[in-house]
Amino acid sequence: MKKVIALLTVLSLTSCVLEKTPFISDKIVGVDDLKNVQFYVSDDIILNKDDDTSKVTVTRKGVLVVKTEKVHNKVKVVKGTPCVLDSAFVVNSNGQTIYVYMMKFGDSDGMSLPFGNYGRGTFNILSKRCRSGRKVKYNDNEFTVESNSAFLMIRKVTTTSDKDNFVTVKGKRVY
Repeated sequence: MKKVIALLTVLSLTSCVLEKTPFISDKIVGVDDLKNVQFYVSDDIILNKDDDTSKVTVTRKGVLVVKTEKVHNKVKVVKGTPCVLDSAFVVNSNGQTIYVYMMKFGDSDGMSLPFGNYGRGTFNILSKRCRSGRKVKYNDNEFTVESNSAFLMIRKVTTTSDKDNFVTVKGKRVY
């Protein structure tokens, strides 16, 4: 009996596969339902913000001292980092409809990054183009996106079921 149960368990596990797969817009699932789905990032996302500060002082001997400090602030979202849907909206740009999902990566307000698609395909990180690079707002600061290829992934269970329904025919006899 234990062997039969073990065999049935193995067979049921082979028909149900859990895998991370790119999230593609699904018209069947509403935004409220998507707020309960665990999302993941496909690749590393690196955000960069350079801050320059200058301090000018004059020494006792009348020498002007200018001290410039450059600080490189970086935020790294590692491949596989979980996130949740914070809000969703639609933007029309140059005749194209873009579905935008603000994905939240922390508990504080502003810790969201925009991901979107053009009505089909994967939801990639969105950024606005500027002369100084691709920009996003994160945690109330504007960052340059160094890696722009990340997209959203979900864990998806694909189940297959194969049933045979048999009806045994009793037949008909002449009486």
